[in-house]
Amino acid sequence: MTQKKVEVIPATKRSVHNGGQLKVQSNIRVAAYCRVSTGDESQQTSYTTQKAFYTNLITNKPGWRFAGIYADEAKSGTSREHREDFNRMMADALDGKLDYIVTKSISRFARNTVDTLNCVRQLRQQNPPVGVYFEKENIDTLDATGELILTILSALAQDESRSISDNIRWSIQKNFQAGKPKVDLNRMLGYDKGANGEWVINPEQAKTVRYIFERYVCGQTANRIAKELNELGRKTVNKKNWSASSVLTVLRNEKYVGDIEMQKTITKDFLTHRSTINKGEAPRYYVENHHVGIIDRSTWDKAQTMLYEKPSKVGDSVPAQKKKRGYTGSPFGNLVCGAVLEHGERAGKECGEGFFRVTYTGVATGYTDDRSLAATGGDTDIYLEKYAYAYPVWRCKQKMGKREGEKPRQNGTPDQKLYCREKHGRLSDAERKAANERCPSESIHECALEQSFMEMLYRLKRDYEKNHEASEISTLFHKACEQMYQQMKGNSVSVERLETLDAQIKELEEKLQETIGRQVTAMRDAVLEQNLELNESLAEGNITLDEIDSDIRNGLTGNDIGTSFYHADYEEGSEIEAYASLAKDIRQRIESFRKEKETLSQEQGALTVMKKNFDLFIACLKELPEQNAAGMPLKVNGLDVQGSLFRDVDGKPVDGAVASLNRGRLKMTPERIAEAPDLLHFEKGIYCAFMKKGTVKGDIVLYETNFGVTLPTCGNQRTLTSFLGFKKCSLDGLVTLVDAPYRVYDNTVQYRRYLRSKAKREQAV
Repeated sequence: MTQKKVEVIPATKRSVHNGGQLKVQSNIRVAAYCRVSTGDESQQTSYTTQKAFYTNLITNKPGWRFAGIYADEAKSGTSREHREDFNRMMADALDGKLDYIVTKSISRFARNTVDTLNCVRQLRQQNPPVGVYFEKENIDTLDATGELILTILSALAQDESRSISDNIRWSIQKNFQAGKPKVDLNRMLGYDKGANGEWVINPEQAKTVRYIFERYVCGQTANRIAKELNELGRKTVNKKNWSASSVLTVLRNEKYVGDIEMQKTITKDFLTHRSTINKGEAPRYYVENHHVGIIDRSTWDKAQTMLYEKPSKVGDSVPAQKKKRGYTGSPFGNLVCGAVLEHGERAGKECGEGFFRVTYTGVATGYTDDRSLAATGGDTDIYLEKYAYAYPVWRCKQKMGKREGEKPRQNGTPDQKLYCREKHGRLSDAERKAANERCPSESIHECALEQSFMEMLYRLKRDYEKNHEASEISTLFHKACEQMYQQMKGNSVSVERLETLDAQIKELEEKLQETIGRQVTAMRDAVLEQNLELNESLAEGNITLDEIDSDIRNGLTGNDIGTSFYHADYEEGSEIEAYASLAKDIRQRIESFRKEKETLSQEQGALTVMKKNFDLFIACLKELPEQNAAGMPLKVNGLDVQGSLFRDVDGKPVDGAVASLNRGRLKMTPERIAEAPDLLHFEKGIYCAFMKKGTVKGDIVLYETNFGVTLPTCGNQRTLTSFLGFKKCSLDGLVTLVDAPYRVYDNTVQYRRYLRSKAKREQAV
């Protein structure tokens, strides 16, 4: 058979095949990519060298045309997100501006396996394909056999990055364990970095920090404080206007009291480098008194208590500031029952049991709106429309008795709460009798507790503004301070005694050092007399007298005459033993004085804390508004007005008042509404910050404060109907008259639609 002649038409475009393309192609546009991951000096040298080397290489290579240098400085290779030049290079390559990219190694190109393979494949799919040449690994991506090797080596580069990340994390945690924080003070208000790295208070910025804390503990909201700061022209550390969130950030930052908490955030993925809040995935490290605080600890504790809005319960050992942030429930968990028991072994004694909260639901009779009208379509035979409202009530745990499956009583067991909700207070005669035998206390509406507390605060406020130091609250506080002072005086506690103790301790410490010095000299003389080898070393200059004394001092303890590295023998009754005995006696006296000083300091500190708390409480009273949100003067029940048109000051109904309103004989004009008593806004922060415990005795609750004064409130037996005729003012200034019980909690009115029984039966058929 005749051999046919085959003419070969050479390829005119690059393609992917075995053997690669870079070394055989000519007239190709070649760019280089360089990257360093940090900005230190050594990396800067590498960065400059890479750019110079590849510029020279591409320019002088025959058949290559220089297409530019793309370089990212101080950028991590684990993600493309912040590598601007890399992304620009990819865009140019996909636009057909490049034929080849040359880079030092896979780790310089990317440390993320997915990024490496995705980019390489994207470039290979171009027409014509764009190749990448990795110099160190000698891989040409237009070589069909190169992808397997590239996949393996890029995975190793990624794992190397993970290893580096683990090492960095370990070193940071070791610093945290040693109490060495990692804080950028340039991003923190109130502090500058000193010459030796120490934290230095910035006086001007510290004024803003103190202003925020002082205003907050005086009862101002974060929104109000932010508005005041902006009006004063003060800026955040980033030179921006203040907002409620930025104010709360300052209030929650423990660094302003001198403490520091480390590892609040963690980086879960070394590829994304995104930080997330540490919610228990890693340990946290807390250091108290790490640096000089801008605010005192008493103010800090008060602010944290008001932030958490939850005081500790009776017998609760967990500090309020350690509880879950953002607690929005009622703060009355510190109430205890003060009712006198009438039956049982403890008859004649106070109950002493805590209260628990149970929420009941009532129907808002006569309430309607567009939702119900639209839902029924006028057909009330099928659907029953109801509006329900919730109202909380507090009950004595002892009165409810033990229930099935009861655990230790804290907030009332689930069984107790379920029992209360099912009964809705409607006990049978036998159940009521049994409950009263356990405890004769009555249930308390939360709205009555809140209103009574606020009425008490306004009473104290008005009295203090009128009489100052002669006011009721000041008189009670001075009396409490005098009682504590007399107690301290009875225990030999006084400022003069503390000063005497300081002088005595200082004098004894100086005497101790003198005695130890003489003891060391006597021991050294004995050692030199008995140790020939030591004498020779001293004569030859291999050791000095100071070094011998240091060795002997390091061997001394407070419980014996002293040991030495040189093991000399001491005779009984020697000068050494006498000095040792004297030093031991001085140490014991110093320790005794220090213990006494610690006790006195704690008691003196308690008095100081009392005064601080009282000053803060008075500041809170002064900040209580005298106008509601609508700008109307506040009318406080029992002070400005004596009850409403429908209820007297004690909440008892006025005969015929409601009937007159319903029949149109009594008109609620704007003037009458303005004169109605206000349902006062409950200051939860003040309650949490100052009320340690409340003892419920019928209509009266006695609150123990943390500044030594017991404050009584009355009117706590009032119910929802007791507040008929009061007016409510929402935050947007809308004033409404409480003309029905649900109006007390009308912000919780919920729409409910039920299928009537007849309709249910018809559907079943």
